[in-house]
Amino acid sequence: MVRENYRQFFFDKENHGVHLPFHLERKFRKYLTCGIPIYGIARFSVHAVKEDKIVAFSCNGSTLCPSCTGGRTADTAKHLLEEVIPAAFETS
Repeated sequence: MVRENYRQFFFDKENHGVHLPFHLERKFRKYLTCGIPIYGIARFSVHAVKEDKIVAFSCNGSTLCPSCTGGRTADTAKHLLEEVIPAAFETS
C-alpha cells in the first residue's frame, strides 16, 4: 500500500502548499527497499552445518520501518534489563 501511494501523498501535500522535508521522502524510498534482495544482500557461510545463508540488507529506518524499529526496540529492552536496571539496584 505504501509503495503504490507514497508518491501521490507527497504530490498532494505539495499541491496544497504543505512542504514536507526532503529527508522524509528519502526515508520512504529507503523503507521501500528494506529486506528486498535486489537492493543488496550479505552471504554468510555457516561452516558447522556446511550451509550458506543469504540475508537481505535492511534499511535501518529510524521511524518508518516496523521491522527495523522493532529490532532496535528489542536491543534497547535487552540493554535495560541486563545493564541499567541491575546497576540501579547495586549497593555501594
